[in-house]
Amino acid sequence: MISERVYRMHEGAFALPTGLRDDTVNIFTGRAAEFENTSLVINRIGRAEAGDLKIYVMEQMDSYQRNLPGYGWLRGARIDVAGQAGFEIEYAWQAKDGLLHQWQVYVPSEAHDNVLVVTFSARGQIGDHHRRVVLRLLETFQPG
Repeated sequence: MISERVYRMHEGAFALPTGLRDDTVNIFTGRAAEFENTSLVINRIGRAEAGDLKIYVMEQMDSYQRNLPGYGWLRGARIDVAGQAGFEIEYAWQAKDGLLHQWQVYVPSEAHDNVLVVTFSARGQIGDHHRRVVLRLLETFQPG
């Protein structure tokens, strides 16, 4: 018999074989005027793939610099999310249809042996209102 665990998502739950890892991506797009030209993407990467989180984030920034046209690093810092020490980076780059400003937060999840990556993107600039929304989202995160 295959070992299973309950896997919950917004629409319901499944009995998922324990040998499968959650590598899903959740994409939230702006429908209200205040979120026009924005998106929030939450994805997961395996802890083994990420290795040392600080080094992984630095490698990501290096990759962005090499591969994103007009890449400009804006800031980076440690951040605590739900008691977990993570990292945040902020950068902008020139996409085909204009400047894209992105803010990424990397949060390790010991319980799920992965790293949660939260990316907020805005065409042009990330405004103060958007920053408050993302910070509130991070404050309300409850590991499961």
